[in-house]
Amino acid sequence: MPPLVPFGSQFRKKYFNGFHKDVHNLNHGAYGATTPDILKKKFEYSQKILEFPDEFFRYDIYDANAQCRKLVAELVNADDHDLVLVPNATTAVNSVLRSYPFKKGDIIICFATIYGSCYNTLKFLKKSIGVEVIKIDYEYPISNKEIIDKFKKVVQSCDHVPKMAFFDGISSTPSALFPWKDMVKLCKEYGILSFVDAAHYVGLLPLDFSVDKPDFFTSNLHKWLYVPNSCGFLYVDPKHHKSVHSLPISAVYIEDGDEVVNTANLVSSQFGQKVRDTTLIDQFSYTSTLDYTSMLTIPDAIKFRQEVCGGEEYIMAYNLKLAKDASSYILSNWEGTTLMSGKEDDIVTTMFNIQLPEYSAANGYAKDKLIEIALFLNDYLTKQKRTFVPVFIYKDAIWTRWSAQIYLELDDYKWGLDALKEAVTKYKESQNK
Repeated sequence: MPPLVPFGSQFRKKYFNGFHKDVHNLNHGAYGATTPDILKKKFEYSQKILEFPDEFFRYDIYDANAQCRKLVAELVNADDHDLVLVPNATTAVNSVLRSYPFKKGDIIICFATIYGSCYNTLKFLKKSIGVEVIKIDYEYPISNKEIIDKFKKVVQSCDHVPKMAFFDGISSTPSALFPWKDMVKLCKEYGILSFVDAAHYVGLLPLDFSVDKPDFFTSNLHKWLYVPNSCGFLYVDPKHHKSVHSLPISAVYIEDGDEVVNTANLVSSQFGQKVRDTTLIDQFSYTSTLDYTSMLTIPDAIKFRQEVCGGEEYIMAYNLKLAKDASSYILSNWEGTTLMSGKEDDIVTTMFNIQLPEYSAANGYAKDKLIEIALFLNDYLTKQKRTFVPVFIYKDAIWTRWSAQIYLELDDYKWGLDALKEAVTKYKESQNK
């Protein structure tokens, strides 16, 4: 079934009408977006909890959590007992990395595009435990085969088998589709744990855990699934359930290998129930008094996608095509711009990276100057044009990242390009004063 209203400006006016009238949201990938109707449901759930907090936090939350987990599991074709809900992908990453029983000398391999907060967590493990962190550096354009060959070379150079490989599903800045499925298979061959940080994935590209089976996988639900901020999930292979603990460790804590559920206090008959001998769900269903209302909107967001948007295939196909069309338009209408590519592999998803003309080390710009320019452009776009296209430094040049979404159409990128050109002009004028 096609969408009830054509995607683009008509769809934005009808459903995604919560943006300020002066705002052009070209950076969906950063924080996502939801509809006022879904947001209204979130407020309704908050009001319902307020009516009788004890009933929700002691009883209702467990059934609600189970219902939401099952819906997400159906979406990604996973067993719902291997999947838990978390506030965001960063929390999921820290839950695994800071509870898994790493030992001094364990090797963790990561890649050049690792998200900053994730790399910080690895640095924390290096300092606190003594793990060895090896980052594989590379720059785009590069082929998937070259990335994997670099990984193989590093593994073969290690004096013992690395404990874990940590890599993106789709990286943030620059945004690029990483060959994570091939990496997962390769990790299994080497006997290395695989952790896929796919903060951008669910709702953006199809996912099937019956085919692709990493050890750990996390994705946000508030970025591309239209769930309000903030909500995500963590998938854990069954063999690791007893090695992963919630963050924060709260009312349920299971010691590694201990099958007894130890609770801090007797909360209710619903609390601390073992499910199919898994300790994972027990620990993550309730992790202190938090705002769980974003999680409660998962059924509403999925229903909206199915009944209003026409389903996952319509959404994904539109966004992927719009990203291709928008990038082509920008390249054709701004001389000297470049689209980041992956050689023979297509790294463009619903986000794409465009290099600005002129501003690069190759043209004599020092790094400090490039940072100054990038900050000016970001500030101008935000404060003067009421939009945001992330401007960042990569390979000693200035790049931008653009996002496609069903409430946008090509005219929005035409406007965005004019806004960016205006920002560049304003920067040049500021240098001539």
